[in-house]
Amino acid sequence: MAFTRIHHVGLITPDLEVAQKAFCEGFGLAVDERRSPLPGGRPGSFDNVTTIEMPIGEMYLEISRPNDDTGEAAQFLAQRSAGGMHHLCLASDDLANDVARLQQNGLAIRPDMAANWDGRSPVFMNPENSFGLLLEVAASEEYYPHPFFR
Repeated sequence: MAFTRIHHVGLITPDLEVAQKAFCEGFGLAVDERRSPLPGGRPGSFDNVTTIEMPIGEMYLEISRPNDDTGEAAQFLAQRSAGGMHHLCLASDDLANDVARLQQNGLAIRPDMAANWDGRSPVFMNPENSFGLLLEVAASEEYYPHPFFR
């Protein structure tokens, strides 16, 4: 009953091809095409974004591009035209209790999610309570990428 690892780091970029080139050629990473097929990626897990995933060990970079000019990801890019880290996601093997523990220690669920959170789905915490860091908590998954990615 605890956080088990970093689940993923969420990045937002204005251009998936440029981000892919930077991380693949610059850092030697590779896109896990089983989870996010190229060239189009996959629908993202939040907002209206397209996403590619690049594994690093037992976590991954979730790199997303907004699909339109509205929504959270587009607003993020409007503030930071080059993009950057949007959120950090922690994996939990006891999601409801770990989120309750965060709440007991002063963090709150993001207001737009608080009323509808079911205790099982991923949830974003309010960045106003965490020094501006947008923290997501998701259930642990058995994600062990091919050794090629490690």
